Amino acid sequence: MATQLHLVCVPDDLSGESNLVRWHAICGQVLTSDDPLVDIMTPEGLQTIHAPIAGVLTEQCYRPGDSLLASDLLAMLEGESDVPTFSLVDGQIMAVEDSPFSVPACRLGEPGEDACTTRPEVVILLSRLGLSASEVQQAMAVQALTEECVFAYVRESLRTLEMIRRLV
Repeated sequence: MATQLHLVCVPDDLSGESNLVRWHAICGQVLTSDDPLVDIMTPEGLQTIHAPIAGVLTEQCYRPGDSLLASDLLAMLEGESDVPTFSLVDGQIMAVEDSPFSVPACRLGEPGEDACTTRPEVVILLSRLGLSASEVQQAMAVQALTEECVFAYVRESLRTLEMIRRLV
């Protein structure tokens, strides 16, 4: 099993501005799938958003009273997931036949970068996120990439994007 980062967003079909009313969970709390996560007040009334997966609440992106719009990032959860099996084919990581993937599974990054120094699970995660190993290594100032390092990079990037969105 591998750790998976799941983003919880305000529903896309939200009509008009809404406000965050209260959190049912605190950062670090372990949740089961479908646990109440947060209440938001919409033009239609109070709506509870539930945890989409079992895992640990790692980020709350808004505070009670904050205004929300459709698709705003509310929270991040880290949970366990099965990682598909991949193999190295002609210098590229490719999905094994049993896997639901049928295309090259990674963006290796800079020419000459040695993809074999990174664990396959990390390369798969990078590919799903559209990141290169060198991009994350450089930003995080690390030599060896781990899944935790990639998650930290993504969380920091999302925080930065959220701050920019609030400024605009």
